[in-house]
Amino acid sequence: MELCRKIKQNDLEAETRLLNTILVTIPFDRLQQDMGTKAVSSKENRNDRSLTGVLTEVLSVRDAKKVMPIAEYLDIHGEITPKEAELLVRKSTNTVYRYMTMLVRTGKVVREGETNKAVYRLIK
Repeated sequence: MELCRKIKQNDLEAETRLLNTILVTIPFDRLQQDMGTKAVSSKENRNDRSLTGVLTEVLSVRDAKKVMPIAEYLDIHGEITPKEAELLVRKSTNTVYRYMTMLVRTGKVVREGETNKAVYRLIK
C-alpha cells in the first residue's frame, strides 16, 4: 500500500521497485518461451517485407531517416556501391560506410567484394 501512495506522489524509486517486483514474479520459463516465439515470428515476418519497412523496427527513428534514401535505392535496384551511396546522400566516405554498416546489421543487406570493389546487395 505504501508503494501505491508513493507512486501517486510521483516517487520514481517506488515505481521502479514496484515494477521490479512485478517483473520478478512472472515465471521465468514462460517469459523465455514467449520471447522466443515472438522473436522467431518477428524474424520470419521481417524477411517478407521491404528493407524500408524493416528499418523502422531495427533502427532508431534518427538512424532510419539517415539511411532511408539508400534503403529505397536498394529496394528498387537491389544493389548499390559505396560511391553511388555517397552521391545519393551527399555525405563523406566514412559516413556512408557507417550507414552501410547499419544496413548490413539489419540482416537484409549483405556486403560482397573487397574494399575498393564492394557492392551491397539486398537479400531476398
